[in-house]
Amino acid sequence: MQNVLIVGAGQGGTAILKLFEQIEMINVQAVADINQHAPGIELAVNKSINTYESYIDALNEPIDIIVETTGKEEVFNDLKNYKTRRSVLIPGTVAHVIYNLLNEKESLLDQLKKETDSRDLLLNSIHDGMIVIDLNHNITYVNEAAENILNLDRDEMVGHLVTEIISDSHLPNVMKTRKKELNQPLNLSNGKRIITTRIPLVTEQGELLGSFAVFKDITEVVELAEEITDLKNIQNMLEAIIQSSEEAISVVDEHGRGLLINLPTQRSRG
Repeated sequence: MQNVLIVGAGQGGTAILKLFEQIEMINVQAVADINQHAPGIELAVNKSINTYESYIDALNEPIDIIVETTGKEEVFNDLKNYKTRRSVLIPGTVAHVIYNLLNEKESLLDQLKKETDSRDLLLNSIHDGMIVIDLNHNITYVNEAAENILNLDRDEMVGHLVTEIISDSHLPNVMKTRKKELNQPLNLSNGKRIITTRIPLVTEQGELLGSFAVFKDITEVVELAEEITDLKNIQNMLEAIIQSSEEAISVVDEHGRGLLINLPTQRSRG
């Protein structure tokens, strides 16, 4: 663990403090600034970090690294003269670069978050389910439609092997062969029937990243088709019975319009 003294608590010093607070191997021991109302001083107080008005006094702390963020040559020279041999002094120019890198990082993170939010909004707005797996066959992403079709929450799926969620999943095989499987039927353990398309995730350079599946719940469609088929079979059976009867039979609707007339009826009319 490296103890750090930050000299200067303006924008640059505050940014450095925020950055170092995220690094486990660094402990911000103290922050010094002549302005005790500087944003970095207030942040340090909130985080129970020692604060000093004089950076010379702050050097009495056990310091391994001194980051000078004021950019003033006289401050840098003072620190250089008063620091102990064990302390490493980082000049303001380097601190400025670190500050700019931090701002760039935050900007990139904000942009990435917006893009991720837009992607999630798009994928969650479609009615088809989607599952993505990595090279270890672990699920890394599911959309809301997939949760609804599988009757599982995202937390119950992400991080688990895809075969633990869908025992008959072919996603690992698709990743192995790198070949798409289009519009394949699959029966789920919850009784639902789906049509799924499985695609390997391969970069332009040919690097394999995983695979994903897009699937549609066709349970109701299949059941409706089966009902229609059953009704058609019943209709054909009734027609055969009516036509084979020697009795004259005619079927009409509620308006008296003829729907079905068997042969004996036609002969009697002839």
